[in-house]
Amino acid sequence: MSSRVGMRNSMLSRLTPRERNLLGLLALVGFVMGSVMLFTMRRARFQESEERIASMRRSLDLVYLQGSAYAERLKEKESRESEISSETLKFASMIEQAQSELETGELRNDVEKPALPIGGDSLIKRMYSFDLRSVKLEEMLNFLQKVENKPGHILYTDSLDIRSPSEVEDRLNVSVELATWELRKPDDAEEQPSS
Repeated sequence: MSSRVGMRNSMLSRLTPRERNLLGLLALVGFVMGSVMLFTMRRARFQESEERIASMRRSLDLVYLQGSAYAERLKEKESRESEISSETLKFASMIEQAQSELETGELRNDVEKPALPIGGDSLIKRMYSFDLRSVKLEEMLNFLQKVENKPGHILYTDSLDIRSPSEVEDRLNVSVELATWELRKPDDAEEQPSS
């Protein structure tokens, strides 16, 4: 081993200081060039990966916004919108019909609240509140089911407050708030601001 070290020393000792500096500079330039090449190749690979990811994103956007999935979502939206009636629901008559199902309970404090426009002027939310007094649980459930299954309208229970007047009785006092949506026709929307 000492012969190898001696060989190196003898090889470097034969070189002039200027040649030694040039060899050191050559090694430094080689290291810098290798690092630059490594980063350049790495950057090119990252750019290729980013281009592939961007291409996949564009493809997904096309599928979701212009492809068959988008068309299916538009059909679902149109079917949901078609279920919303443009006729005003007569809450009082509907409640009277459902009240015939009640055997023991009584209906009180029925009030129709002012209509609320939702999402512009084309959609209106109508609300109706009333109280059921001294009603059995089964009767209340049948009553609400009959009311909510009104054909031609989307009707749901927006708020339900159930209280029992005593621990002994099986009767309940219930405050109900029903809500429905109504589509306002464009000519209706134009007529209301002028009046």
